[in-house]
Amino acid sequence: MVWGSLWPWRLPRQRSSELAGEMRWREQEQATGCPIQAEHRQAVYAAGKPFAPKKVHYISPMIINLWASPRNISTALMYSFAQRSDTRVVDEPLYAHFLRLRPDAAHPGREEILEAMEQDGDKVMRDLLADDGEERVLFLKQMTHHLIDMDRGFLSSCKNVILIRDPKAMLISYSKVLPNPGMADIGIKQSYELARELEAMGQEVLVLNSRRVLEDPAAHLGRLCARLGIGFEEAMLSWHAGAITEDGIWAKYWYANVHRSTGFGAARKGREQLASHLEPLLAECQFYYSYLDKIASCL
Repeated sequence: MVWGSLWPWRLPRQRSSELAGEMRWREQEQATGCPIQAEHRQAVYAAGKPFAPKKVHYISPMIINLWASPRNISTALMYSFAQRSDTRVVDEPLYAHFLRLRPDAAHPGREEILEAMEQDGDKVMRDLLADDGEERVLFLKQMTHHLIDMDRGFLSSCKNVILIRDPKAMLISYSKVLPNPGMADIGIKQSYELARELEAMGQEVLVLNSRRVLEDPAAHLGRLCARLGIGFEEAMLSWHAGAITEDGIWAKYWYANVHRSTGFGAARKGREQLASHLEPLLAECQFYYSYLDKIASCL
């Protein structure tokens, strides 16, 4: 046997090309940390192109749930992640599920949302977890109070980030749209319960405080990306003014500020007073907020 005949450059040209391509596929998988579908490789080879790095299909993209309270910077963070080169974003996929189970929730655009979206939360999450698109990362902007009466097993298959905001500032802002919110509407207690649930599962609990993010977006997003195991991209710090195609149909009611923005603005020093009838709700929020803020201070 002539050992030299086993080297790729002594094999037929097509096979040699495929072996070289396989080596590059493996390099790309190691670099991204995600496997590439065999079907995609075969289609590329059939077309006579042994390596095609521009269109990569991931068998199992990283799924990030951003669990937020309302009137936070969650939409800005969705816009931020939408600027990444490897990420697809989805806006509040469980909104219709929440509205179906809360007939008392008088949200603007309620009937339009229920008609346009899948109302079965379990099906929504099954479909999203089955995603095998070209993006390495699937970022889901979620509201914590939407996570009701459904199978929560999907949490273990995702990275979960909890976004909090000072409850007084949040209630002042929220009450401008919905004047009489209750604890079930604002998500802070649900965020606390979710954090405890993730702790019990042995999953790292990542909490962002919106005020600290606005003070230094690059630093906080950089640390968040590092904890998630993805690279930080400078493009995450800015975007064009106006809507994006991924906006939910409720954007016209809630997203005026972010549509005027081109990046993370400075934290506002509010001088508005909280309505007196919301003072008891604020007092109830403080325990949950303090617990989560201690975790956020470590990120």
